[in-house]
Amino acid sequence: TGKALAAKTADAGVSCDWVPAAAPTRSCHTLIDKAAGHTTELVEEMACPSPAEWEELDRNLNSLLPSAGFVVLTGKLPPGSSTDAYTKMVGRVNERGVRSLLDSQGPPLLEALAQKPFLVKLYADELAATLGRPAGSEQEIKAMMNEVRGRGAAWVMVTRGPKTAFLLGEEGFFRFHPPGVDAVNTSGCGDAVAAGTAHALTRGKPVMEAAAAGLACGTAAALEPLPGVVKPETVEEMRALVQVEGPIS
Repeated sequence: TGKALAAKTADAGVSCDWVPAAAPTRSCHTLIDKAAGHTTELVEEMACPSPAEWEELDRNLNSLLPSAGFVVLTGKLPPGSSTDAYTKMVGRVNERGVRSLLDSQGPPLLEALAQKPFLVKLYADELAATLGRPAGSEQEIKAMMNEVRGRGAAWVMVTRGPKTAFLLGEEGFFRFHPPGVDAVNTSGCGDAVAAGTAHALTRGKPVMEAAAAGLACGTAAALEPLPGVVKPETVEEMRALVQVEGPIS
């Protein structure tokens, strides 16, 4: 499965530096019921890399950092992984003077905050699970975002699928209203938000504008049957429809 993924990525023209692993790359499947408008995700659990594979990943990161303009660290760590994996990575990124976006949750996220990542992005339910408090209202979400900032993140972004998203940082608190669309497949939309935000930041966009661009990418991704695919023209269309409020006191 790993070789198949590498081949598909190469066919798409994406340059990658892979770390070979003994365990197969996990396969996740999305079942789309077009008549009912429902999707069902079958998510396979991931295998924990061996110590040697973690070391190889560290070497790859160190070799790529000198030419990096921005680093995205994303995903739930495999079961059995050390919870300080992201802490070490964010620390190395900071040593090189490179900004990072951390998209994770739970103890690995909380530990990594001590290294002061530039931007932390997560879903509202992930935020609630991480801090052990409800995230039903904007007030509750904002209070937890302030806590995450207080622990070290410069900026915090919280998404809620098609609902209002939030951004908090030194320039204040912002609301984002994504455009309403008839979603085809929402798998990978959160990753599309992270990628779109990071891409905009590497182009020198302010964080607020980058977050809006990320939400446009996430919305555009929801309109595609396959995850990880967005059309630039659709992203531009969605960006024009993302409504931003703020800074809000």
